Amino acid sequence: MEPEIKHRENIKDFDMQTDKLSFAINKHFANVKFIFRKGQFRFEFSHLLNDFDAVRKDFETENVYPFLRKEKEKNICILAKIPQIKPVKNNLLIFLFFLTFLTTTMAGYYFSYGLVEAGYLKNIWVGALSFSLGLLLVLGSHELGHKIISIKNNVPANGPYFIPVPPFILPLGTLGAIIKIRSPMPDKNSQIRLGIAGPITGIFFSIIVLAIGLKLSFIATPALSGESIQFGESILLRFLQSIILKVPEGSSLYLHPLAFAGWVGLFITFLNLIPVGQLDGGHIARAILGSKNHQRLSLFICGLMCAVGFLGFRGYSVWPGWLIWGLLGLFLSRGGNPGAMNELSPIGKQEKILALIALIIFILTFMPNPIKIG
Repeated sequence: MEPEIKHRENIKDFDMQTDKLSFAINKHFANVKFIFRKGQFRFEFSHLLNDFDAVRKDFETENVYPFLRKEKEKNICILAKIPQIKPVKNNLLIFLFFLTFLTTTMAGYYFSYGLVEAGYLKNIWVGALSFSLGLLLVLGSHELGHKIISIKNNVPANGPYFIPVPPFILPLGTLGAIIKIRSPMPDKNSQIRLGIAGPITGIFFSIIVLAIGLKLSFIATPALSGESIQFGESILLRFLQSIILKVPEGSSLYLHPLAFAGWVGLFITFLNLIPVGQLDGGHIARAILGSKNHQRLSLFICGLMCAVGFLGFRGYSVWPGWLIWGLLGLFLSRGGNPGAMNELSPIGKQEKILALIALIIFILTFMPNPIKIG
């Protein structure tokens, strides 16, 4: 998605700054040729005369973002006005965190109830708080990773905003947490680092929470009969379970609430790495594939998830929830991904390795059938 000036009156704002912008353009760009396109201030150039950090700094001083793109083998710069950033309301952040703590504690209470009834867990509030605090640690660390990268790149970011949901609507008690990146990332390398930072920090703490939780989990021998919720097993979960907890054949494993929080962490990491829209995987795919190819990939994956989820609703042994995620992915992809400011610079070796790590994490946490009742 190429950046656009959303309001026509913004063109007048550029006209008022013609002298200052002309000076900045002539200072940083060679062989400039202006291109008229309705609603946009853009020009063609042969190459940059200075480092992009200097270009970005001078244009942002004039309240303008410079987006560098390649179109038909030509270098194009598109200027967009910087939107006004509203100050962060810390009281809102604290309130949402406290409310999410309450809803996730309620969710942990309901999850722990059956374990207490079966005699596996002695104190229901220990289970409730284990789930809540473990999940908040996983979600918070994920968003902290994104925030650190945004700070390193001098990109303003608000949050994290935790999203509470009553557990009778969503059993987890939350839709997760987000931070609002208030400016485009400088280049493709920083966009890849932004995309991978959350999953790396999130999965690190998820593994810790899951490992401790597995140690505290319960084994029923022989396996209990009756209908129960079965959670999907990723490659990483199976590996951790094999080295931490041996489950004899014919037995059932009942996760401790803390282990369930770790499982949720792995699941969220996997979902965020789906290369769709502006999810973490979407940022990485956008930097590598470019705008059009990323948009095509997003639509293909969303369509595939919808089709698989529809089969689940039709009685096939697949997760019906993929239909919801497919529709959500289409919603998140409707505006594309704006990409970084400078998309002319090449992707570095370190960022290629980070993208490969993201793919490995995606494979290790992949769960084709995350939740099954049977």
